[in-house]
Amino acid sequence: MVRDLKKQLTAAASTYLAAAQVVSKRRYSAARELQKLVEAEINQLAMKAQFRIEVSGADEPANWTAAGFDGVAYMISPNSG
Repeated sequence: MVRDLKKQLTAAASTYLAAAQVVSKRRYSAARELQKLVEAEINQLAMKAQFRIEVSGADEPANWTAAGFDGVAYMISPNSG
């Protein structure tokens, strides 16, 4: 019984990790595109702002959540100084 549960846990962890890695790759890609779009829109408002999206995380089990293992931060600098 314990052996079966360990097998199920290993299989579930493997499935989770594969799905979370796909989501992570998509997040990085979407973040780069969104960052460019937002910064272009801000600059059209004559604001010389910088906008950056940081996606970070590690695929270690301690970082696993229902939303994946990444953390996302939106950073804006309204003044270049």
